[in-house]
Amino acid sequence: MITIQVKESDKIFAKKQIAEFEKTVSGNHRYKEVESWRGIVCEMLTSDWLESSFNVSVKATGLVFMGKDVTDDYDMIINNKKVEIKSATKNHFKYIMPKVYCVNNKPKDVYIGSKYNETTEPNQVLIIGWIYRKEIFKYPVEKNKGGEYYKIPLQDLTEINISKKAKLRDMKNYINSLKWYPNTFGSKEKEIDFWLDISDHYDIPLPDKIKNAFDYIKKV
Repeated sequence: MITIQVKESDKIFAKKQIAEFEKTVSGNHRYKEVESWRGIVCEMLTSDWLESSFNVSVKATGLVFMGKDVTDDYDMIINNKKVEIKSATKNHFKYIMPKVYCVNNKPKDVYIGSKYNETTEPNQVLIIGWIYRKEIFKYPVEKNKGGEYYKIPLQDLTEINISKKAKLRDMKNYINSLKWYPNTFGSKEKEIDFWLDISDHYDIPLPDKIKNAFDYIKKV
């Protein structure tokens, strides 16, 4: 799983796109109580991360592309394959839900699932994994507010494999987004918390001096 920090400018951009989209014919059918701007944040940050790690020929633009509504065509093209980014817009949501009509009539090759975590500050986008279109048909179809969709558990998505170099770059970006940095923690407890957080996110070994973290804390 990839973790990306959300900036205030990301939220502003997404909310502006939603406001503009609601002025269009397609936008009039949006459900007002749904925080759809979070989906835009997920799409854009996921696209940015994918562009840094894969061969992307067309990156995501959100809801508007050259003045046309292309929300159901594709979000990105990666290695000549059409890609759609689906998002769960609350941290406790456990599914992505591509529309049955779009999967059947406007197919993409790959669907990528992400999730918006509003429970942390700053907020986060979690890139969970991916699934081929052909695999979607085995999932149940449900209906909500008039639209049918496939209900796909996030836990069923295949984790995105990235090179060691890309993983280290992503980890560096994550480190740089935090308030505390190596050698300037201010206390041993904060240094330990920092490395535990990094290890949890990226499944890397703890530094030797942090392996015995609890004993380390007791000595403070």
